[in-house]
Amino acid sequence: MIRDDKGANRRVIRAGSPLVTFWLVVVCVVFLLGDAALRRDGAVFGISVAPCLLAVWGAWVLFLRPCVVLTPDSITARNIGRVVEMPWGQVEDARLRFGLVVDLVGGGHVNCWGGPFAARPGVARRSVLARRGGEPDTPSLDAGEAALRAVQAVHDEALAAAADPVRAAVLNAPVSRRWDTIPLVIGAVLVVAVVIEALAF
Repeated sequence: MIRDDKGANRRVIRAGSPLVTFWLVVVCVVFLLGDAALRRDGAVFGISVAPCLLAVWGAWVLFLRPCVVLTPDSITARNIGRVVEMPWGQVEDARLRFGLVVDLVGGGHVNCWGGPFAARPGVARRSVLARRGGEPDTPSLDAGEAALRAVQAVHDEALAAAADPVRAAVLNAPVSRRWDTIPLVIGAVLVVAVVIEALAF
């Protein structure tokens, strides 16, 4: 799934199936807390809030937060707990394996956990033509191939812009790796809340 954020001049790429899993977890949590609230069972509701919020946090970190962000300056892999920002000048190539993999100049690669998955073996390498009235139609791209083409298109535009010395300095900045601080802090707070609730009851 590719979402264009034109105001920020960026594209966000996510795998589609984990989103369904995230919302299923949210629905289950709402059902459990809603049931306790409707029965006016304050003890059950009180002891369930922190674990339920921790479950939603876990689903968010695993299924919704990871993504790949494309901007004119860089490609950013937001993985579970880690963020890797790669200026386009440091990107050698991009390919599909189990997911999107970015090969870096000078060796090394970054696995983008939030990107779409590659098609099943054999499917990605053969065109499936839909026939309407006996005429072959243009084959549609699977999510992985569409994401790969989007990455390659922005990469090509960035390399063309690298002739400008100002742009070249930005595009050739070093790769940045950092902890994804906000989700990790939220998770730590929720773990402490669960421990406190368990000790209180």
